[in-house]
Amino acid sequence: MAKTIATALCDEFNYPLKKGFIENKLIERGLNGDDEFTYEV
Repeated sequence: MAKTIATALCDEFNYPLKKGFIENKLIERGLNGDDEFTYEV
């Protein structure tokens, strides 16, 4: 199973973040968190 953009973003941090924070950052960048994480992202 491919990693989603939201999962990859969460994996970048060493401490827990609220789901809303991640969703807000994705919206700010025009990304869909359910899309597959690729090199281009």
